Amino acid sequence: MDKLIGVVTHYYTHMGVAVVQLSGDVSIGDTLLFLGHTTDFTQIACSLEIEHQKILRAASGGEVAIKVQELVRAGDEVFKVLEGEQSPENRALWKVCEEARHAISHTYEGLLDAFAGETGLDQRTSGLLWAALTFEPQTTTPERLQVRGPYTSEISFMSRLQDAAGKGYLVQPEAGEFRLSERGRQAAEHLIAVCRESMARADPLTPADGRRLAELLTRLVQACLFNPPPPDTWSIRLAYSLMPAEQPPLPYSEQALSCLAAYRDDAHLAAWRPSGINGPALEALTLLRRGQASSLPGIYERLAGRGFEEHAYQQFVKELRHAGYVSGPDDALNISEAGREFRDQVEVETDRLFFSPWICLELQEKAELSCLLTRLRDEIV
Repeated sequence: MDKLIGVVTHYYTHMGVAVVQLSGDVSIGDTLLFLGHTTDFTQIACSLEIEHQKILRAASGGEVAIKVQELVRAGDEVFKVLEGEQSPENRALWKVCEEARHAISHTYEGLLDAFAGETGLDQRTSGLLWAALTFEPQTTTPERLQVRGPYTSEISFMSRLQDAAGKGYLVQPEAGEFRLSERGRQAAEHLIAVCRESMARADPLTPADGRRLAELLTRLVQACLFNPPPPDTWSIRLAYSLMPAEQPPLPYSEQALSCLAAYRDDAHLAAWRPSGINGPALEALTLLRRGQASSLPGIYERLAGRGFEEHAYQQFVKELRHAGYVSGPDDALNISEAGREFRDQVEVETDRLFFSPWICLELQEKAELSCLLTRLRDEIV
């Protein structure tokens, strides 16, 4: 159970700092939950100050200034998240990793749009050129693409590969197998280079902080790469093949974050594949679990971009019914208690596998990494 440790008395918007009247102790590295009428988020305590002096721990009864990652309000309650099966600071840190990676992507979005206009390839098809780089010396096939993209049909992957081949960016040495053409290789490598130049120009961190961020992320990535299975490290090894030089640091850190996202995919695959449920059926169950669909037509509408026909989703729902995870007619599907438990357990197991290597960082190092990523997220131009 989470422990109430204080109440926000003031929030300095321009600094992103909350003043908290403490009724319990708080330390650097603690995972905190901020909860109020319109406030609900979790973060690692990465910066504590009393009278403008940085401290490692603040005791009950006094006031402390806490650097916060989202807006808070006077009267919001602050809880210390107590550890359960998985350390809560890992989930809070991963959330900041995802947010920082998304913020970095804004620095090169325009370049991706320009590339699409120049090549006639949409962004999903352009991404296959990058995938083809990682598969080398093997060929790129719909079957290999489905390993990390199990929710998308082979037909959809094949259509995109053929589109890229038709425009001269891929060649087809054998039926169903593709490689980069010289034109495709030059285009992919040039796009990666200009995107990384754009990242480097936008880096808001000092050189020392940038190097420290890269160092901490490297330790996480290496721990994931060499962690004994499960999960297998198929996706992260492909992502790692695109790691750039350590300088400038931001492109390096961005690819390290991509490696962590790939390892999350590896963990997710290992969490549900032993069940025998196929990928599209699991995705349909996920929509039902989250209340994002309640019928077969609703599932198909949400997932039409995956490349499956509606009758295919009829078979996937039939599979879920057979497993006891779904009941009701196609126009009024209900997820069963067993279905909810199964889907929730997939997430728990994904977290367990994904966070297992994160023991390589001490609590204070995780707090430091969270601070650096938060600054990067908030200050990148």
